[in-house]
Amino acid sequence: MKKFTFCMVFILALSLVGGLLGCPSPGSTSAPASTPVAPEPTTTSTPASPALENYSRGCALSSKGKYDEAIAEYTKAIELDPNFAYAYNNRGVAYKNKGQYDLAIADYNRAIELDPNDADYWNNKGVALNKLGRPDEAMECYNKALQIDPSHEYAKNNKDSLVIADTTPPPAMSNLIAADDLDGKVILSWDKSTAADFGYYNIYISQSMITDVTGMTPNDQIKEIDRNTYQAVGLKLTTKYYFAVTAVDKSGNEKNQVTCVSAIPTKHVTLDIPTLVSVPDEAITRKFTWKYGGIDWHWEAEISKQLYQTLHDKPRPRAENSSVYVTQSLDDEFFQKLASALRAEGEKLGLTKDQMVELAISFVQSLPYSYDIDTTGLEEYKRYPIETLADGTGDCEDTAYLLAELLRTMNYDAILLYYSGEHTAVGVADSGNMYGSYYEYRGNRYFYVESTGEGWKIGAVPEAYIKKATVWELVPVPTLGCERFRWPDFSGTMPLELTVYNDGTAPALGVKVYAFLDAGDGKCYADASTMIDIPPEETRTVTLMLKLPGQPVQTRVGYRIFYNDFKVYEGFSDWQYFTSG
Repeated sequence: MKKFTFCMVFILALSLVGGLLGCPSPGSTSAPASTPVAPEPTTTSTPASPALENYSRGCALSSKGKYDEAIAEYTKAIELDPNFAYAYNNRGVAYKNKGQYDLAIADYNRAIELDPNDADYWNNKGVALNKLGRPDEAMECYNKALQIDPSHEYAKNNKDSLVIADTTPPPAMSNLIAADDLDGKVILSWDKSTAADFGYYNIYISQSMITDVTGMTPNDQIKEIDRNTYQAVGLKLTTKYYFAVTAVDKSGNEKNQVTCVSAIPTKHVTLDIPTLVSVPDEAITRKFTWKYGGIDWHWEAEISKQLYQTLHDKPRPRAENSSVYVTQSLDDEFFQKLASALRAEGEKLGLTKDQMVELAISFVQSLPYSYDIDTTGLEEYKRYPIETLADGTGDCEDTAYLLAELLRTMNYDAILLYYSGEHTAVGVADSGNMYGSYYEYRGNRYFYVESTGEGWKIGAVPEAYIKKATVWELVPVPTLGCERFRWPDFSGTMPLELTVYNDGTAPALGVKVYAFLDAGDGKCYADASTMIDIPPEETRTVTLMLKLPGQPVQTRVGYRIFYNDFKVYEGFSDWQYFTSG
């Protein structure tokens, strides 16, 4: 009889607690709130009386919103009865109402461990998981509750109202390409996104490699799915940039791991050089492109066919001094216009004096190297600078003459360096900021410049040419020699005819022509001399009278050409017998 009384009181107490909390008992069919909530279940067990008292007080406090005090009572109940499943569940509800969802889930898990067949526990756990943004796990809990109790209205309504968030990002972009668009711009292109719920594209730009865009702020967004190109502008020239593009869906999902591409923005400069050719058909057109200072340089040259042919047909100078290829004046106007255009562009870009020299060097170095035998059929053929441009190629001497012509026309102090039939290069006077290998010449430092092959810096010398070189100044000079000498039939006195040439670009004034009949040991049988003037690129023939001795002698004819008191040329005939009779 005593036991029966106790049970009756217990059931009444629990009914009262359920009413105070406003929680329907399991199986209730009352309509759910607009936002489904988890019910606080009543107990169906009979824990120890002290634990039940604390539990009941917790329910009462919780119904008044005093969750901290309720949690304290539930905790005391659990301490008194560690297997009190309802106390764990109700403490979990109190934690949930305080927004402490992780603590709530821990209590629900303990309640489920003690009684895995209570649908309320599973339903309540689902509510807490949904609050934490874990809808997939919440759905599993609601399904478990309905499996236990198919009529559980709260689990039904919570499940129906659950929105499973889309957490799958669109696929990564494929075929992403970055192409330099010149003048600080880069064009990006990629394959259109295949995401059915496409929202927009994010564009990321960085000077560091991009592998993950987590935490990065996109530089721009594109909201049209069919627009799969983008122009990045305002980029620093010669700076390497990395680019990534992602698709973002309407739920805001984005694949953070990316594969980036890179590009280095450059500037585009087209040289505008007034043409000297009035009729297009009379021009040789050549397109030159090269890079310097992060800039793409372009020049569509029009070279007069007549000028080219005149220089092409011109006899090659016979003297070793090849400065005449640079100092001849036929192509001066052409190169003055080229130099003027280069200077104008350099001033716009703020190039220094040294950088202007480097610009000229980079242009000449961009020309392809070729052997004379391959392009002319001759073992040796020296080109005038205009020929090198028109032919679009040349060997070391050709490009050296072209570079020297450019530097000279741009008013830079330069020289030609000649390595005894092996190589020709250029020397440029020290600006005060140059480093590397140089030659001392007439009190100045001339830094070595290689004209063949791209990438050679001022002062960088190929190992094979770290040695002495002959210097040719880029000033008009006469270059003298004897084209031929002969003597007609004679009796007693030899009329020696000498044809002296000046292949240089400056007149030779006061040239001394001297001839003699060699007697050996520094002596002569007869000699004669005369003074002549020879204009540039002309010849003069003189006759010197050499009187032979009265008896037959073995001798040879010798001649020497002096200019400014220096012997510049000499020659001899073979030894033979001569007689005056």
